[in-house]
Amino acid sequence: GNISSSMAKYDSDIKKIYENALKTIKQSGRNKIFTVLYFNNLIYYEVLLKFKNQYVRYNYTISRCPLNLPELQKFVEDTKVMFAWVRDLATFAKTIN
Repeated sequence: GNISSSMAKYDSDIKKIYENALKTIKQSGRNKIFTVLYFNNLIYYEVLLKFKNQYVRYNYTISRCPLNLPELQKFVEDTKVMFAWVRDLATFAKTIN
């Protein structure tokens, strides 16, 4: 949308999200955290995970926020990749006490 469409806003959001994600990973002792970010009519499904001694930001998929029927149909077709993200998120959620 219009409110979150500037690159400065996007950069600021990314910085805040991943600073908090990193803090949460370190405090919880977990090795990954899932994030979703909306920017400029796109939805980013990502995970921050610890790999060896580094943290890696992995993008599962990016989907366009549907604005009309053809876009909604495409969005539904593209959900297969998103479901992989959801499956991993559900598996992760089961480990939380």
